[in-house]
Amino acid sequence: MAVHLIRKNLNEAEGDYIKIGNTVLPTNAANMGNADYDTVARMGKQKYDAEKKAEEDERKRQAAIEKGKDYQEKIDELINQGKDPIDAYFEVLVPGNGKADTVAGELVRAMMRILYRDWNDGDRFFAGYGMETAMPSAAYIMDTLGGAIKNTLVDIAESELEEDSYTAAIENVSDMLIKHLKDHPELLGEDNTNDGRYWRVSSEYEKLEQKYDYDFSLPWQIEELVDRGDVSENEIEWELSDWEYFKNCEIEVWSDSVEVHGLTEEQYDEIRQYLDKSLESWGEDWAEEYGLDDEDDLDESVLHEGTSPYTVARYKGNQYGIWDEVSCTWVTFGKKTDLEKRAKKLNAIATPETPQQRADRVKYHLRDEGCHSRKRVKRNKKVNEGSYDTEDIFNDVYRALENANTKIGKKAFDALDREDIVSIIVNDGVFWFEELQYGHHCSKEVKDYLKNFIKKTYGYEYLYDKHPFK
Repeated sequence: MAVHLIRKNLNEAEGDYIKIGNTVLPTNAANMGNADYDTVARMGKQKYDAEKKAEEDERKRQAAIEKGKDYQEKIDELINQGKDPIDAYFEVLVPGNGKADTVAGELVRAMMRILYRDWNDGDRFFAGYGMETAMPSAAYIMDTLGGAIKNTLVDIAESELEEDSYTAAIENVSDMLIKHLKDHPELLGEDNTNDGRYWRVSSEYEKLEQKYDYDFSLPWQIEELVDRGDVSENEIEWELSDWEYFKNCEIEVWSDSVEVHGLTEEQYDEIRQYLDKSLESWGEDWAEEYGLDDEDDLDESVLHEGTSPYTVARYKGNQYGIWDEVSCTWVTFGKKTDLEKRAKKLNAIATPETPQQRADRVKYHLRDEGCHSRKRVKRNKKVNEGSYDTEDIFNDVYRALENANTKIGKKAFDALDREDIVSIIVNDGVFWFEELQYGHHCSKEVKDYLKNFIKKTYGYEYLYDKHPFK
């Protein structure tokens, strides 16, 4: 009876399988060694289901290809008429408003979003405001397609490409997308339910956001409090970690300066715009809290006799002092308003310099790389040096970089704004940099950028290049 029932329910399934009731066994079960019946049945069912799913997927794929043929014909017609491929796909597949009807259309819509935000606003999908305007579209493409296109977008972000390099890279991704759609015509007919503009950006992609570093000098009051032992570097770090500027950043505090790592572009821009005022207020508040006396006595031993002037200048960061133009010496430090009053008194009792003395002093500063005023005399004015004209082009370069929108361009502007470099001297078509003995010094990265910028913009040669000059 049992044998009769088994035979009654026994039938061949797709040639490679045998069905016994609801059980599916492969016809080559005898070749599976010592596997028990349940294992053979489970493996047979899994393989059977996978093959049936593949068949169903292929059926849907062919149906989608058939459905998308009209779209493809219209796209090919536009391309043959000379239209750029991405524009042709966009015109045919993307509606005037809202998400596209097909997966291919939504992919093209997402790609055009990335391209548009770059062309029109300079947004990069991995940096600053681009994390809001373009990253969701990039994430949609990466999650939908994966593979080479995803890897390329990740490489673009990790390389922190800028300007023309970035534009060329995303245009290459656009070409890769068009090729992918050509190789997978079913995407033109596959129904879409997603909106790439509002795609969820996973933590994997959030980590791609470009980060910036920034360093600045502590307010002179804080430095003084550290020297006196009233506050520690740890206390300074705790204070700064509460500032919104430095949220989720790594902070390193040194005796007279601070390094911040991991800033977003938005934080970086805010710091450049507002940090000096915040530091000034912080220094004044702590000076009052700890009873720090602003009225440092002048060091009479360094005061020169005779020619003026004494000038109030920024020593570093937001710290100000009185600078002796003649002896190239910092006289004292303090609040800018107090220093201005004291410098005025000093200049009132000093012997006024003659025009010749002033000219000699200017030439002295221009020649001596080790000693310079924080407030350069007659910047961008030519001073006769023998048979050549020597010119300080600091202001020209400063203004040219004031609206720089690249990371290194902003760094270079910040270095000039802090006066890490105090003069950029040109003599007979050759230029060099001059720095202070004290305070911040310009990093090699920034100096190399400035050298290339000046050579390209003004056509001057750099004094210390290996190639000889005449």
